[in-house]
Formats: sequence, C-alpha cells, structure tokens
Amino acid sequence: MKCEHIENVKYGFSEYYRFNGFLPPDEFIPQLQFGLGFMSLEKQDYKSASSLFKSVVDKYPRSAIAPESQYWIGVSEYKGTHNVDALLNAWRMLKKDYPNSIWAKKVSYVK
Repeated sequence: MKCEHIENVKYGFSEYYRFNGFLPPDEFIPQLQFGLGFMSLEKQDYKSASSLFKSVVDKYPRSAIAPESQYWIGVSEYKGTHNVDALLNAWRMLKKDYPNSIWAKKVSYVK
C-alpha cells in the first residue's frame, strides 16, 4: 500500500491512494473510504478528510486500515484548524486503541 499523490500527465488522471490484491468486503470497504479520505486530505478538504477517516474508525475499528485512519484524523483536524490539541488527542486515542500498531509507534513520543 502506498499513500502519495501521483500525477499521470500521459493519461490525464491523478492517483491518490493504491492497494493491491484481493480483500474481503470487511477490509475492502474501509480501504475505499480511507482512499477517499486521503484524496480529500490531498485536495485540502480537511473537514471531509476527517469525516471519512472517522467513518473508517467508527464503522470498521478492527480493520487493518483503522489505526492509520486514526493517525490521519489527527493530521486532517490539525491542518483544518491548526489546533494542536486535536492532533494530540487523536494520536493519544491511536496509542490507546491500537497500541501494537506501527502507527502507534510513530506517535509514541506523544504524552
């Protein structure tokens, strides 16, 4: 999986998120919602991004993408409001709800 914005000038489209391989519906749907959230984030629609990431965490808390979604909730809320507390609170929740995820390790310095 990768999260990056790729411009394809030759074919005239932008790619914002990609995952490869088969996923069952309970993993596929949250991946799609995450991708829409990441696209909104890249387009600087922070309110929509936050809403989509929250939807993943709320509806699919046990999905593989949920910890990453919780991480990006904090980023999108910070970018939309410049409220550091929103960022830190989202990351504290990440550490609490997904302590063994790689995403919790990325924010392990947050108290």
